[in-house]
Amino acid sequence: MNDIEGQSGARFERDVTLGDTTVMHIRPVRPTDRGELKELHDHGLSDTSAYYRFFGLRPHFPHEFLDNMTRFDPEHRVTLVGILGDAIVAAGTYNRESVDDVEVAFAVADRYQGLGIGTLLLEDLAVLARAMGFTRLVAHALPGNRPMLSVFANVGLVVRTRLDAGIVDIEMDLHDDVEFARRSDEREWAAQAASMRPYLAPRSVVVIGAGREPSSPGHRIAANVRRAFTGDLAVVRPDGASIAGVSGYRTVSEVPFAIDLAVIAVPAAVAPLVLDECGQAGVHAVVVITAGFSEQGVTTGTTDADLVAIAHRSGMRLLGPNCFGIIAPAVGLDATFSAIPPTVGGIAFGSQSGGIG
Repeated sequence: MNDIEGQSGARFERDVTLGDTTVMHIRPVRPTDRGELKELHDHGLSDTSAYYRFFGLRPHFPHEFLDNMTRFDPEHRVTLVGILGDAIVAAGTYNRESVDDVEVAFAVADRYQGLGIGTLLLEDLAVLARAMGFTRLVAHALPGNRPMLSVFANVGLVVRTRLDAGIVDIEMDLHDDVEFARRSDEREWAAQAASMRPYLAPRSVVVIGAGREPSSPGHRIAANVRRAFTGDLAVVRPDGASIAGVSGYRTVSEVPFAIDLAVIAVPAAVAPLVLDECGQAGVHAVVVITAGFSEQGVTTGTTDADLVAIAHRSGMRLLGPNCFGIIAPAVGLDATFSAIPPTVGGIAFGSQSGGIG
């Protein structure tokens, strides 16, 4: 993340896993983000959050404020935005104060506070500022803004604070980044590990595309899951019929319980639409059994990367496409189309093959 492409920052973006296991996209601001940034500050922040951000009542945002926020100029001013779905839910900025210092500030929509977004934006701003030759981040916070003060204290930089006229002044050194990198790696590892829960310990599963023919992959998956899984289970197919003794629904949105894991076994041509429907329904993780994407050449006009983009746009984790499924013996889950029930043992198996070669 220390490679800046000119003044555009085009390469300075990434997908990150949040504390609730959803995936958020961080990227440099664009001039077209103006309306979304105004929406974030006008309606995404509660009165309390606006007070902590601006040290007073929610201000009217003049054109100059939005003009500055939508400018990406790493030598003077940077704004990074966090995107979930099509909405900007967070923004972090730095402004040059001197040859050594940049001031950082953050706004995170109330709905998404407490998920580690402020820390992730601070990490990226610190890396970017250091790459531009700055040696110190400075910030100002009200004493009551404990969540933000905690972010500064725990990011892994050497931090100094002092209380001046009712405002906490914070300085963060960028010289030694060993501890900063270690804590960043620990946070990423913990988030990634937590994001695997919908795969390894799902509380609910939906199989999409279960056919009537018992030998079809979707039918076998539904039957295999039903055999030992004790969580909520449903199938989704256009006619809403039950399959293998599992209750059926016509669409993902009709399923009456929150969905941890969706297993998709539909034709490749409609897989992107189904994946998008899963995202809109709040599914946490998906397994795409369907083949016919990049691994076999672009036969549908959709690539693996397109599927990843659709999943991450809605904050979902993605396993597949063209895979055998997933087995999690600890919760009795066999979400594969194998005709042979798995036995529980002390060995884990992972493979890159579409089936099991």
